Amino acid sequence: MKDRKESENLEFKKSVGEWREIVETVSAFSNTSGGKIVVGESNSGIILGIRTGKDTIEDLTNKIVTNTDPKVYPKILVEKIEKEKVIMIEVNKSKRYRLGFYKREVYSFI
Repeated sequence: MKDRKESENLEFKKSVGEWREIVETVSAFSNTSGGKIVVGESNSGIILGIRTGKDTIEDLTNKIVTNTDPKVYPKILVEKIEKEKVIMIEVNKSKRYRLGFYKREVYSFI
């Protein structure tokens, strides 16, 4: 999976500890054409995996819903990639979020 790269509709986060950045990305995706966030994968596409507790998904969902206005309710699943657990967050196009307007832009440098 090392060939995967971030794009305007795909973002990688190392852990749920980056929840503020995850919320910003959820907002950015909802303000554009939607997208997916993979939690447990490095920016370079290396699968790190995550450990999930019984409340991990619920806590992450609550942080996203609490910090978006209008509320964004993404689809959040635990999946396996290369034998490692990751969290997949699927965001549909929506409206902007309370703490500001975020729009996803990806730049390529050659």
